[in-house]
Amino acid sequence: MSDSSAGGAVQESAARTSPKTSEQASEPSTRGILDVRSAAIEHLAEHIAADVAGTVNYRSNMDKLRGRGYPHAEVSIRGASSWITLDIAVAWPGVVEDIASTARDQVRTETTRLSGSDVRRVDVTVHVLTADQVGAPERRVR
Repeated sequence: MSDSSAGGAVQESAARTSPKTSEQASEPSTRGILDVRSAAIEHLAEHIAADVAGTVNYRSNMDKLRGRGYPHAEVSIRGASSWITLDIAVAWPGVVEDIASTARDQVRTETTRLSGSDVRRVDVTVHVLTADQVGAPERRVR
């Protein structure tokens, strides 16, 4: 095989995989979408929930691997309105009903105020932790 035939094959392959023209890339139908609002509102709701008296920031070893823990929020957005599903942790003994309602009210009010999104609903799930889970020191491998 000569160098000229190999070069021709490379050019032909490059022509087939060349990027779209700037006109084609600027058409809305050919572009994807990026919705940063839902991620921003999720982080905002988690930070607000973490500041509620009685809630606990908790990450088990498995949660650390998965990148999750408590508080954790998931947001659905439709237009200018949003719905939040919030998971929080509370240390036992605690007044779960009062902490959950305070978290719901503060997350709804502050998220609406800070994000500009009309938070229509906040569903709160409370995970009760035992004293040894809350006070357990972080374990490290040496």
